[in-house]
Amino acid sequence: MEFGIFGWWLMLAALFQLSSIHGCLREERVALLQFKASLNSSYDYLTSWNSSHEESNCCDWKYVMCNNTTRHVIKLDLHHVRDFSNNDHEVWYLNASLFLPFQELKYLDLGWNEVSGWVPNEGFERLSRLSKLEVLNLDGNYINESFLSSLGQILTLKKLYLRYNKLLVDRPINIPISVEETEEPTGVIFGWFQH
Repeated sequence: MEFGIFGWWLMLAALFQLSSIHGCLREERVALLQFKASLNSSYDYLTSWNSSHEESNCCDWKYVMCNNTTRHVIKLDLHHVRDFSNNDHEVWYLNASLFLPFQELKYLDLGWNEVSGWVPNEGFERLSRLSKLEVLNLDGNYINESFLSSLGQILTLKKLYLRYNKLLVDRPINIPISVEETEEPTGVIFGWFQH
């Protein structure tokens, strides 16, 4: 009889603990703050990304969308989060490993950030570990042909946006992505190219 009462108390304590869990996962919040620090931008477009409170809910942060049930980050809309007002157009080398904690990430927009390359050994091939990534937007960066082989390793992509980059498309480009519905038969949306 006592074990039954103890079991109920234990179950109530566990339910109370689970109900007090809210917001995003700590590992994902830390990764977002590391990404923000990597921007090296004089203007803070990510003011809602606050590290002052240990339990800050990154699901409420601007440009971040979480799954309502799991609280995992599923969408990062990080287009134009770097400041270009000084007209220096400083190149930016991205550490793609910063996105690895986002195991449920489906949509990643890094457009218009002047990505010029990768931190050594931390290129976009790392994103192949994100087994749910379906949409990757790299519009308006300095992507060239040398980037394409690493992008081809992200086999879960359904849409890849590469408009306004430094791609010279005078030959067929083979990026193996599976396509469901897209404007282009390859699933790769190019548009206007810089030469």
